Amino acid sequence: MAITKLTLRCAQGSGTDSLSDDGARHVAAVLPSERLARLKLRGLRQLSDDGFASLAGVTPVIRKLSVASISFGPKAFVAVLRSCPLLEDLSVKRLCGLL
Repeated sequence: MAITKLTLRCAQGSGTDSLSDDGARHVAAVLPSERLARLKLRGLRQLSDDGFASLAGVTPVIRKLSVASISFGPKAFVAVLRSCPLLEDLSVKRLCGLL
């Protein structure tokens, strides 16, 4: 599989649940991580530090990460910095819960 960009999004006001930590672990298990260079996460308010860390842990070649309208804390960012040594571009917007 040659996927280089992945966007995971929960539409605002859709009334549906967003990606959970368990869902993130399932995505991480099947993610073609050896080529994934860009990851976008939008509106995934149920995703915690642990779920985000599971995605970061399987994306070592990611170069661009963009997150918006997400609730997680510092542990998630530490996981990204440790797991993604090639990261060049980090965009964070409307982050809730970071203390």
